[in-house]
Amino acid sequence: MQTISARRILIAVIAVLSLSVMFGCAGREYAHKDPYPYMYYHKELPEADRAIEAARQAGKERECPEEFKAAEDLKNRAYVVYAQCRTQEAIDMALEATAKAKALCTPPPRCELTASPKEIEKCNATTLTLTTSGMVASAVLDGEEIAATGGTIAVSPASTTSYTAKVFGPGGSGTCSVTVTVTLPPPPPVCPTPPTPPPAAKVIDRLTIHVNFDFDRSDITEADVAELKKAINFLRKYPDAGVKVEGHTDSRGTEEYNQKLSERRADAVRQYLIKEGAVKKAMISATGYGELRPIASNETKDGKDNPEGRAENRRVEILIISE
Repeated sequence: MQTISARRILIAVIAVLSLSVMFGCAGREYAHKDPYPYMYYHKELPEADRAIEAARQAGKERECPEEFKAAEDLKNRAYVVYAQCRTQEAIDMALEATAKAKALCTPPPRCELTASPKEIEKCNATTLTLTTSGMVASAVLDGEEIAATGGTIAVSPASTTSYTAKVFGPGGSGTCSVTVTVTLPPPPPVCPTPPTPPPAAKVIDRLTIHVNFDFDRSDITEADVAELKKAINFLRKYPDAGVKVEGHTDSRGTEEYNQKLSERRADAVRQYLIKEGAVKKAMISATGYGELRPIASNETKDGKDNPEGRAENRRVEILIISE
C-alpha cells in the first residue's frame, strides 16, 4: 500500500516539473552559454547573438571595428544583466544590440539640391528642389526643416546667392548646395533723338504787287510791266538774298482750282524776274496758297460780292528771305 502511494507521489512530482518546464520555457529559446547556468533564454538574446555573427560574416568587424565592438559589447552585457535576474533590462539591451548590428557601417545620407531656373532677373523667383537618398532621418533646406524625403521652396534673391541643404541619418550627415545667379534686367531701349530741324527762314522784307492776270490765265501782259518793274527795283536792293514768290487768289472757283492757279501765276512772276536779271535762278522759289490767305473780305457784310476785296486778294507777294 505504501509502495503504491509513493509511486503516485513520484508521478505527480514529475508531472508538476514537466508542466513547470513547459510553461516556464514558453517564449524562450535554447542557447546554452558558458559560464551561465541557463539552458533557455528569452528569444531576444539569441537573436542578438545571430545579428552580431551575421555582421561579422559580412565583414563589418573589419569595415567599422569600433561600431562592431560597441554592438558586441552591448549584447554580452545583456547576458550578464539577464543572469542577475533583470530580465526586461536585458531584453531591451539585446534589442538595441540587434539594431546596432544591423545598422553597422551605414553610409551617410546623400542629397542633391537644384534650382530651376539657375539664372533669373532681379525681382523674379526660382524653385529650389531637394532630393535625398540613403537612410535619412531629417533634412534642412535654407535653414528650414523639411520632409526627410526632400521637397521644394520658392526663393527670390536680390543678388546672386548660394543655398545649402543638410541631411542627417544613422550613418552621419550630408551637405549639398546650389548657386542662383541674379542678373539685372536689360535697360529700356533708348529712342534716338530726332535731329534738330533747321531754323525757319526769316522774312526780312516784303513787297506786294497786283498783276492783272486774265481770267484763268497766268501769262504776263504789257499792262503788268509797270507793276513788275517795282518788283525788279525791290530785288536789286538785296542782290545776294533769297527770294520767295507767293501767289494768292480770291474765292471764286473751287479751292483746288484756285490752288493750281495761284501756283501758275507765282511761277510766271518768278520766270519774268529771272529773265529780267533781277535775281539768280538758284536764289528764287515760287509757291501758291490759292484762296487760303486772304487779306480782305471777298463778300460784303450783307453777303454780297465784294469786287474791291477780291481784287486785294488777287496778289503776288515778293519776300526777301534771310537763311
